[in-house]
Amino acid sequence: MTESTWWWLLGGALIATELLTGTFLLLMLAAGALAGALVAQLGFPVTHQMVAAATVGASAVLLWFKFLRHKAKRTNTDSFGTQATGQVNLDLGQTLSVTAWNTDGMAQVHYRGAPWTAKFKAQHDQDHPRPGLHRICDIQGNVLIVQRVE
Repeated sequence: MTESTWWWLLGGALIATELLTGTFLLLMLAAGALAGALVAQLGFPVTHQMVAAATVGASAVLLWFKFLRHKAKRTNTDSFGTQATGQVNLDLGQTLSVTAWNTDGMAQVHYRGAPWTAKFKAQHDQDHPRPGLHRICDIQGNVLIVQRVE
């Protein structure tokens, strides 16, 4: 068998293993093996084939991890620019009405058919709690953190 045949078989084995396991990184390594096969088809020596396979495979893996890290940074912030906890919370951004605030910056509100405790989060230094429409910007335990809608 020729050298390129071994590279093609290795690439095929890596693709088959990826299909069985779902490990996407094996697909990247298979791309490296296929690059080695192409270099072998062009008649280059084994050292060039290995360098091509290693370069393509490693580059593909590094680019994949970079993509995943960038994607994780994008999805870990909510629409208010704050770090998310990794869970999607559909209550964030919803509005509710606050009828009265306590002196400690807390209020009892009616939200989604149940009583909740709301805590005021100032947007500016001069901002203070007052009745009206508020938006949920965070949830800490069973306390809704709200900001006034302007």
